[in-house]
Amino acid sequence: MIIRKVGNKTTALIIGCFFIAAFIFTLYSYFAGKSAHKEVIQEFIGSKGGAVISIESVSLESTPFPVYSENGRRRLEAGHQFYKVTYTKNGSEYTAWYRGVNGPFAIHKQTQTRSGVPIEETPENEQFIYSYGERWIFSD
Repeated sequence: MIIRKVGNKTTALIIGCFFIAAFIFTLYSYFAGKSAHKEVIQEFIGSKGGAVISIESVSLESTPFPVYSENGRRRLEAGHQFYKVTYTKNGSEYTAWYRGVNGPFAIHKQTQTRSGVPIEETPENEQFIYSYGERWIFSD
């Protein structure tokens, strides 16, 4: 009887620790992904000779990325974060849009087919796209 009670407490403690660790890892991944996106944005705009003024997290509907695919299906936002980036270059102010892939290990993931082959996002390739990756849209 004593062993059974101790075993139950030990099992409950191990399971509880597992859930706490999983929760902490999930929070870490979320915040690490967001900060990694901002670092990528800063580096990319800087490499183009610009200086970032602001980075604003926005929804898919408020971006120039297509909300619906060619066959009328709504695109999923899950796994992606969208940003409106305001920057200056040569004294002029511009706006860029960035779609980042969530997760610290998938920051530079490319748009892919079902077999994992990178593919360009064009209307002709729409039917072959399985997962969307990182992408920039510039308004200049």
